[in-house]
Amino acid sequence: MLTAIVLAAGFSRRMGEVGNKIMLPLAGHPLVAHSLAVLSSLPEVADIVLVTTPQLIEPLSELVHDKYKFTKVRAIVPGGPSRQESVRLGLEAIDWPAEYVAIHDAARPCLSRSEAREVIADGVAFGAAILAVPMVDTVKEVQAGMITASLDRSLLWAAQTPQVFRRQWIEEGHAQARQVRGPVTDDAQLVSAAGYRVRITPGSRANLKVTTPEDLPLAEFYLEQGGRLCL
Repeated sequence: MLTAIVLAAGFSRRMGEVGNKIMLPLAGHPLVAHSLAVLSSLPEVADIVLVTTPQLIEPLSELVHDKYKFTKVRAIVPGGPSRQESVRLGLEAIDWPAEYVAIHDAARPCLSRSEAREVIADGVAFGAAILAVPMVDTVKEVQAGMITASLDRSLLWAAQTPQVFRRQWIEEGHAQARQVRGPVTDDAQLVSAAGYRVRITPGSRANLKVTTPEDLPLAEFYLEQGGRLCL
């Protein structure tokens, strides 16, 4: 049994005057609805936990249960001040049997069914897997505005979501989170720090994260012209 945790608890600070991106219209639907639609359509996903801000719990409940009838959404819970805390609260909300957990950012509305199914299959086979794409740009390490190193891009991948783990592994990773030095920016970081190997499932650059207003037209293009619209 696999439960998906969809994270929609961010503050969207880089969206500027546009406001909270989760409810913004995108290809005719609220941005958050796209991820929920894809995950709801997968036979591998038994349940969904939606993690959001306290003020959005009521409007999202109406969207989920009344407008779109996303019956797999089993819980809508408030998140925390950080992504790490929101994931932890999402995990704590799963009070039913779930051997695997898929964690996905609602801000990635262009996820395709095939990508989701591939990373879930790898997660089940290897215990941990994430969608990622190889870096194409030359990456520099910088301190105080000056380059200190040029990194070998052939060894570098940009992490995406969903990220799929044995529930026991990701819960162990969160329990040991204090051992991780520096900021925790994704869940694979915690699972790796707990001593488990994480499989890379090749993804697509179309699975972009909507971060700034400039990302919205590109996301709409991928949904409408790239065949990724699930609604």
